Amino acid sequence: MIVLNIVTALSRPKNIPVIIRSMEGLRQIPDLRVRWIIVYDSQAEAPKEVMAPGPLPTSLEIVPVAWTHGPCRFGVNQKNFGMDHMEPGFYHLLDDDNIVHPSFFSRVVDLIQKHPEKKAFGFNQKRWDHHGDLPCRPDKMVPGKIDNTMFVVATDFIGSKRYDLARAGMEDGWFFHELFHKDQNAWFFPDEWVTYYNYLAHHKVEPVTVTTPTLDVFVVTYRSDAYLPGLLADLRATSKVSYNLKVVDNTGNKKTLTALWNDLWKESSAEYIAFLNPDIKVSPGWDERLLECLQKRPDVGIALANRYFPMNGKPDLSYMTRVSGEYTNQTRYKDLGEHLEGFYAFMTRRSVLQSLKGFDERFRFYFADSNFQLRALRVFGLKTTQVNYCLIAHIGAVSTQEADRLGEIDRQAEFRYVEETRAQMRSGSLRVWHELSDQERAEVRHHPIYARMPVKGQVQSSIPSSGDSMKLIIDNIYSPEGRKALMDAYTKSYWADKLYHRVTWLGAPLLQIPEDLIAMAQLIWAVKPKLIIECGIWQGGGLLFYSSILNLIGQGSVIGVDVGTAQAEHVKTHPQGNRISIIQGSSASQEVAQVLSARAAASSPVILILDSNHTAEHVRNELKTLSSLVGPGGYIVVMDGIMKIFHDIPGGEAQPEWATNNPETAVCEFLKAHPEFERDLTYNQLGTTHAPGGFLKRK
Repeated sequence: MIVLNIVTALSRPKNIPVIIRSMEGLRQIPDLRVRWIIVYDSQAEAPKEVMAPGPLPTSLEIVPVAWTHGPCRFGVNQKNFGMDHMEPGFYHLLDDDNIVHPSFFSRVVDLIQKHPEKKAFGFNQKRWDHHGDLPCRPDKMVPGKIDNTMFVVATDFIGSKRYDLARAGMEDGWFFHELFHKDQNAWFFPDEWVTYYNYLAHHKVEPVTVTTPTLDVFVVTYRSDAYLPGLLADLRATSKVSYNLKVVDNTGNKKTLTALWNDLWKESSAEYIAFLNPDIKVSPGWDERLLECLQKRPDVGIALANRYFPMNGKPDLSYMTRVSGEYTNQTRYKDLGEHLEGFYAFMTRRSVLQSLKGFDERFRFYFADSNFQLRALRVFGLKTTQVNYCLIAHIGAVSTQEADRLGEIDRQAEFRYVEETRAQMRSGSLRVWHELSDQERAEVRHHPIYARMPVKGQVQSSIPSSGDSMKLIIDNIYSPEGRKALMDAYTKSYWADKLYHRVTWLGAPLLQIPEDLIAMAQLIWAVKPKLIIECGIWQGGGLLFYSSILNLIGQGSVIGVDVGTAQAEHVKTHPQGNRISIIQGSSASQEVAQVLSARAAASSPVILILDSNHTAEHVRNELKTLSSLVGPGGYIVVMDGIMKIFHDIPGGEAQPEWATNNPETAVCEFLKAHPEFERDLTYNQLGTTHAPGGFLKRK
């Protein structure tokens, strides 16, 4: 597949639909993917022609890039800025008063395939001004006789070279003149007239009408006075798409959240519907990025924003903006399958809501979103996709925690109720929501059990109380059995409230409990490894932790591996991140294993940390692929074997299958087949851990 990056410095947005129409020939060229990077002035309103261009050829991607530095002569800096957003492939510049020649794309593909040794191609240009037509050949490669729209050049041939602002007005001629003299043998001149100059300035073209999709955005608040003004200000500052916004205050528990969601989308006539939590902060362009996912991918039914938990509840907008811009096309989207994530900011199509009859109101607050995700996938095959470069900061259940404190709702009772309802659905005693009749769904809404969330002091769930088991723990707290039960209960409660999301190291978030961090510090000090490999790096806090410990020791390096690395790249520039390098790829792949093997061969002892996908199958594959990296005296640390006791935590995120589908299952199988490894329980002595029995020492 050939990637062609087309850069346009935009000043005439009305021409965009006409230019798109000139690209229709892409539909017949399967070997070409075009990334049209359009640089627009962020100080003006984002052009709807760019943000919502209507139907596009599937091989055409519009990449809007906001220029934030004011006007510039001849758009030189804007062109350079657009080039900074290129993917590996080829580069072409297209002015916004021009169109694409009908044969341009097919000739580009044909020439690149026939001449793979060439890095640059020059085409003749048809003009309608006083200069006349411009032929492109070696003796014409001088400033004043060439124009920037005449060329297609490989991005690796360009490298870091950019247009010279000091030569504004002639910058294109000098740019390609210097590239030509860099290596004349890399150029090919086919003597073909397949480029235009200022076509739209000399031809009257019938305008194209762009239909903008309709979008409604809904926010349901619940004791959110401290957060709602900030969200509304964010929406005004960061939104790129026109939409209708409606905010509903549900303080006082007048209706369930799920019932309100259903009321809101049913009242809407918009094609797309978005729901936002009130206690979030959104990054610039959040709306266009969710909308783009649904428009470009018909297999996606729900576009879900990526989230992070800010330190001390204070989101960093500059961090969010930077990280959002670091994702590539390959890492922008993550299909979740049946992996459940909370829906703190998501968008769907009205047609999906209609087909599934909306959200299941038997889930009054928690799990209604996850149930919707599972039904969309199982019934229609529609995926829920996390849009990684649409980043939100979530402060974390603040409003419901406050309501719980005031006694207005009982969160723990709601958690128990969710598990009871899910169990009834799994057993078949409760039918699927969209299979109910309209009358049956109306009866659910008015049923006293389903109509309101539980208030403290009211008993609405038939799940037995845990009071007796807790009394048993307290009575036996000083026995080994009582101490273990207490530790397990604490660990489950800690996980259910997501307290581990609040842990940071030197400013970088990491998903570890403090006890495991201390255990890892003890292990690193004892082993003094030459190499630490962490598989699954999230926002890089773990990498920074290990690097800082190695700095204290005075030796060693750290390699992070993940399928998506954009959120962690910043730690490499941290004062304590000097030992860090990052590899993008699957930790279970042979390609990654080969790279790591070369590093590990000369770096014994090695500590290998497996903390990515926690299914038994994935950990099994990681151990099979990577265990040979660890020689005698080294360790494999398998995180999150604790999942086996989390399977019954209420609230919707934990899954019953976690009882067996967890890293510990894979570890047990691995140890049976690999007697050269043994468990080292030294590093589980603090009692509370997410890696019970997960420290495996190579004998």
